Amino acid sequence: GTNPTSLTTHLTHPFSINVVGNIHLINLFLPLILQGHAKKVIAISSGFGDIDLVRNYSLALNASYAINKAALNMAVAQFSAEFGERRGVLFLSVSPGFVETGQYDCLSEEENKAVLALAGKFSQYSPDFKGPISPEESVKAVLKVVEESSVEKGDGGAFYSHLGKGQKWL
Repeated sequence: GTNPTSLTTHLTHPFSINVVGNIHLINLFLPLILQGHAKKVIAISSGFGDIDLVRNYSLALNASYAINKAALNMAVAQFSAEFGERRGVLFLSVSPGFVETGQYDCLSEEENKAVLALAGKFSQYSPDFKGPISPEESVKAVLKVVEESSVEKGDGGAFYSHLGKGQKWL
């Protein structure tokens, strides 16, 4: 907050990619989706986009990422409001869970402390939390959520976890 120009860049650059980019992508493919049979649009979100999770567990890590994911979830809900019931298109945000992608392999001492603090908060949130899941586990879980979701079941515009309906992120 002490450097407004840097803050603006830190917020708007990822926003243009994660939110505006996804909106453009959806708009680009929407004519094909409307002609298709599956009619499902899935956005990959994050539990960090859940306002209650951030608020209840004081998850102040990477605010820009969290803000962008919350905005993406709203964009998905807006698309659902416009095309869901009226055109039969399921728009859904899904968090893939905490996935091991190698992102923590080369951390500085300061970054490692932040990750350990985050892991402690994750353990408070979910006492059975054992750490990140594999990409394969995540993909299978997300696909199951997508397959089980539909406009008819009232899932349009929702934000679900890889664990299914509801907001249990780990």
